[in-house]
Amino acid sequence: MTSSASTLVSQPDINGALLVTVHPLPASRMHKLCVIVFVGLLATGIGCRSTNPDAKAFQATPWEDAKDVHVKLDRFKHVFAACIYEDYWEDLGPHRLAPHHYKATVVRSFKGDWHVGERISFFQGIDSPALHKTNACAGNLVFVSTSEHTTAEIGLDTGDYFGYDSEVERALELVYP
Repeated sequence: MTSSASTLVSQPDINGALLVTVHPLPASRMHKLCVIVFVGLLATGIGCRSTNPDAKAFQATPWEDAKDVHVKLDRFKHVFAACIYEDYWEDLGPHRLAPHHYKATVVRSFKGDWHVGERISFFQGIDSPALHKTNACAGNLVFVSTSEHTTAEIGLDTGDYFGYDSEVERALELVYP
């Protein structure tokens, strides 16, 4: 008994549906079948990717695409990266938010009037007991979004600043060139 190889051929019909037909092949052309199947699988894998050109640039960020960045950050006048040079906690007692104070220097401005080298002071109330460590965050880079430009300390909400990430920086560069 001999076995015969066959190949699948797919073509779209006039409605865009995929038509698959089976064509027998001589046994000597089996290696070509393997190549065709491999190319078909490769094409299918490529075709399953997102058609959104921003998808890869925003894959490892908190945003889906450039439009999502605008939705989240357009409410702020300023978006920049800063390097923390000092931080400390304030203990206000039990059952109270513990302010975590930061002092930083702007190292990159994506949007707004903050310039490289300017100093900023900000704090965030944390729902946990105050830590007694000081300068534990010194040297860390953070992204800050605010509508204030002042030398006074700025209170920031959760999400108005977060740790540096190179993927986030690349995404911000795309949105705010």
